Amino acid sequence: MTPLVSDATELIVLARSGQQNLLKHLFSSVWIPSTVFLEITTKADHDVSVWDDPFFSIQKAVNDELYHSLLVILDPGESEAIALAAREGLPLLIDEKKGRNIARSLGITVIGLVGILLALKKRNVLDTEQTRTLIDEAVQNGFRLSDTLYEDFCRNIEGEDDMELPPRRDRTDPFGENWE
Repeated sequence: MTPLVSDATELIVLARSGQQNLLKHLFSSVWIPSTVFLEITTKADHDVSVWDDPFFSIQKAVNDELYHSLLVILDPGESEAIALAAREGLPLLIDEKKGRNIARSLGITVIGLVGILLALKKRNVLDTEQTRTLIDEAVQNGFRLSDTLYEDFCRNIEGEDDMELPPRRDRTDPFGENWE
């Protein structure tokens, strides 16, 4: 298993439902940039002590040229997460569209919350009902997901259809598996 760098949104969504430890089934650790850590610990809607687990490794601020150039178009947390993932050659957990596109353009493997849940279902860590409950809770708590992606996700976890993934140059997921 490999470490994962994470942006804030996905960690907050998982922590709100007490499911942040699901990431332990997929990654050796989660690297949280210091700016992202500040974001996730200032949210009062979950138990912030969950981040005391050594599995969640708080990383020093990234203050390089890439980080500063990203700040022009992204928020500090996203900028730092992308810069850290690029510097360390690690996959990135991020759902914000602009950030995902920029990360991909830099050769970073990206995964979002939907991808995490699908991987957990595929590995039989979650059953269909648990997987659907988690995505429904996320959406109810403000996680943005298009109707089309939600419907594709539900069909996929129920075994009705293989989810169509957007075209991209690197079709390998962060777990070393081929999506095609």
